[in-house]
Amino acid sequence: MKTKKAQNVSEQSKWIHEFENLYILTYKSLYRHAKLIFNQEEKTKELLVQVYMEAYQRGEQLQKEKSPLDWLLKRSDFLAETKLEATKEMIEASYAEEKMQSKEAKKENLANLDETSLLLEIEDRLGIVEGDGEHAEEPEVSAGKRIGSLVLLVVASVLAIAGIWKVKHQLDLLQAPFERTFQQTEETEEKNENIEIQLGDKAVVLSESGQILYTIPLEESSLAGTHDYNEEIQTRDGWTYYLPCPERKDSQLSQVHPSLYHTLYRANSDQEIEIIAQDVDNFTFWEDGIYIMQYGSVQRISVDAAFATQQIGIYAAVEQDEIYLYDTLGRKLQTDVDGNYLYGDRIFKMSGNRIEDIQTAPHESDGVSYYLKEQENGKGQAIFCNKGGNEVLFESMGKSIDSFCIVGDWIYYSAWMKGKERGKQYSQLFRLSLTEADAEVEELHKRFPGRIWQLYYSEEGDQLYGNYCPKNWKSSYGVIAVISRSGQMSYLDDAELREREETTGNDRVEFVMMQDGQVYCYWEDCYWKKGEEPVAMWRRVLVIPDKNRVVMED
Repeated sequence: MKTKKAQNVSEQSKWIHEFENLYILTYKSLYRHAKLIFNQEEKTKELLVQVYMEAYQRGEQLQKEKSPLDWLLKRSDFLAETKLEATKEMIEASYAEEKMQSKEAKKENLANLDETSLLLEIEDRLGIVEGDGEHAEEPEVSAGKRIGSLVLLVVASVLAIAGIWKVKHQLDLLQAPFERTFQQTEETEEKNENIEIQLGDKAVVLSESGQILYTIPLEESSLAGTHDYNEEIQTRDGWTYYLPCPERKDSQLSQVHPSLYHTLYRANSDQEIEIIAQDVDNFTFWEDGIYIMQYGSVQRISVDAAFATQQIGIYAAVEQDEIYLYDTLGRKLQTDVDGNYLYGDRIFKMSGNRIEDIQTAPHESDGVSYYLKEQENGKGQAIFCNKGGNEVLFESMGKSIDSFCIVGDWIYYSAWMKGKERGKQYSQLFRLSLTEADAEVEELHKRFPGRIWQLYYSEEGDQLYGNYCPKNWKSSYGVIAVISRSGQMSYLDDAELREREETTGNDRVEFVMMQDGQVYCYWEDCYWKKGEEPVAMWRRVLVIPDKNRVVMED
């Protein structure tokens, strides 16, 4: 190309120089991407020509881009689909294939097209070849730059042919954003220093502003030699960040609820957590950014972003036919001095994290205690209340009240009633207001056979669950009764679940808790003799879907 000395270098000639540098720095990445879309040299070449011609023609817009390589890749996808008949499936497949390719395969992809001749063809189509008027006015300095660029291009080609693909600075340049400053001369331009942070087995290269530039294998970075994962627990600015990875041998968070596996969350109190992102493999920080590895790519999230909150609680897990209770965040379960854990209207007798037994918790409402107690003269159990040390009879019904629980401002109870058939026993459900003076007892369900020995309330389903023995006069066989607050009654159908073990026919289930639509119960087979308390011979766990119901007609 002809060059002439001049005092001032035109903006046009400056852009030509910058464009050629852009080509050198991005060619390999763009060629590999185009080749994966078409796998045809002719269309690959044409796509490259189209993309770089558009890049040259839209130079003013391109110079504003933080990552020109990303811009070029997006334009190549658009032009491949609109100009060269590529389908969306072909484009999506190219990205998937690139992720799966080995380093050797990526080298082979670059072997067929002559970089120098392609650049000359692009400039020829653009009309910026030798003899161009504007180009002919370029000073020697600009020509020197262009010659230097082409020399670099030729050298890069020679290195590629020779198989020297691990020249680190060359590879870095292929992925680095193209940064350009028109106001600075070449002599005063300073090279921006990039930052490397570790994210699992990758080193993430950031710009000075924290923008994600590209990733390289950890062993090829300045961070080589460190372990290939980030810690599960990290602290920053008063927050503790957690990423449970139970597959790690040294995981400290293996006992968190499974729904939190590979979920990045943070907490600064014991009451709730903030959910930052799910399906995360590793995370780290740089300045005000949280950098995560998610779905195989790096994402940045501001530490000041607003995140969804979740209340901290406990959850049940079945292990070796026992029910274990764990803190949602995997922390040690906080029990009282006797090893008891208060859960709603139940007390769990604990052995470590294992639930050994379930008892009814003391019932209180508005400072008044309610409890079952035998009446005088053999009249059976009744509900008594105690306020300020004064005990009074609160409610009696039928032959005896077997069980009760408090839900809101109501007491619900099951009473043993006189039946029509001799030798059988019947019960009935009632409720009574705790706030209305002289409130009348409401009947909730007609009489049904059998007895409900314990009654509990579950907030999750807003229902009552009872340990129900439908034919208590002839066996201790029991099921779980489910009662709505309006009195509709059913029981859980667990017949199929019980088929796994032979029983005496005196087996019964004991309600433990409701969780995620599943009812957790202890199932035990008993030695039973009429008039005596059943004695458990063995115990298993049943987890019954709450939707498995058999309706008891009213």
